[in-house]
Amino acid sequence: IYPNAILLDFRSLTANDPLLQTANNHYASAEYRYEKAIAMFVMYGKAAYAIQNSNTMQAWQFEENIQRSKTLLLENQQKTLSVSGGTSKFFWGPKFRLSVDATFASMNLEQLINNSLTPIASQNYNVKGKFEKSFLSSVSAEYIFSASLNTNTSKLSQDIIPFKNSFTSLNHRGAIVFNAGKQWQAKLSGIQSRAMQSGNSPIRYFFLDLTMNYRTRSKKLELVMDISNILDQKHFEIYHLNGNQAMRMSYELRGRTSLLKALYYF
Repeated sequence: IYPNAILLDFRSLTANDPLLQTANNHYASAEYRYEKAIAMFVMYGKAAYAIQNSNTMQAWQFEENIQRSKTLLLENQQKTLSVSGGTSKFFWGPKFRLSVDATFASMNLEQLINNSLTPIASQNYNVKGKFEKSFLSSVSAEYIFSASLNTNTSKLSQDIIPFKNSFTSLNHRGAIVFNAGKQWQAKLSGIQSRAMQSGNSPIRYFFLDLTMNYRTRSKKLELVMDISNILDQKHFEIYHLNGNQAMRMSYELRGRTSLLKALYYF
């Protein structure tokens, strides 16, 4: 691992100590999958359980704009139970594909808080759906929905005040593709997201992008016009939640941008 400082952006440096040392790791899983090719139907399910015992624990030290990881000689254990499943089906009558996937993970881990190992129970729920359909022979559409919920709760400990935090997010993605013959293509895509951490105000944003392509009959020359961030968003924020650590990061964007490319294939 590279031990020296790394410049992440114009404000932040990061540096790393050696990787965590795993004393032993136990893992067991069971999986089932069913496919029916003619009907274009798929169904699956999986369950897994893991126990990891480590000799060391990773900690973070913050000094002005430098974030440095530290490896502490401290034995700890992490137990994880995960369950996932989903299905996908193509409907021949209306001619569209629909798929749904869901996952659940429960983790029991230990974190160093106030110089004391504190047990924390973490649960994560995720669900994702996808819809695809073609209209006539020139238009196709895609829609993806995803939602997640993450909760972290500290167990009884005499050295800290018990806490519970949660994080939720909802995301919508969509795209429409239009083909005019074999030479012209246009794609309009967008994403709408809402995220909220317990005790804070929600973060919402909506982005739209447009891409247009033209290719000559000889297929040697291609012109591409990309218009990004059509709605001219100038600010972007994201959440990150892990155990007792919550991070809210913000970025300044350039706003709407356009790019014209000419590609020649030999």
